[in-house]
Amino acid sequence: MYRIIIFTMLFFLAKNIFAQDTLNSKTVEYQSYQLYQSDNWKELVSFGEEAIDKGFDYYYLRLRMGIACYELKNFRKAQKHLWKAHRFNSTDDVLNEYLYYCYVFNAQYDEARKF
Repeated sequence: MYRIIIFTMLFFLAKNIFAQDTLNSKTVEYQSYQLYQSDNWKELVSFGEEAIDKGFDYYYLRLRMGIACYELKNFRKAQKHLWKAHRFNSTDDVLNEYLYYCYVFNAQYDEARKF
């Protein structure tokens, strides 16, 4: 009887441990925000790409990804993420400023003037 109880408890414990590896909206938001706050740009880009590949695509994730790419001096990739964030919310001044500088650093001055 004790073996069955112990086995059952171990089964549920193992299930909970392995379930933490899966992404959900709460873990994506928490992890991306923590990486953003700690200026861990490379890991944020890697994590964000994984999240986007798994279907998580929303304003703050794209904004954080864009800022991370910008800080890594990858202005084309930053521009792509920031433009997608712009489609979610075009009124954010911080987003528009980052987009402006991405266009400037990519020598797209006419596009930059729009921001």
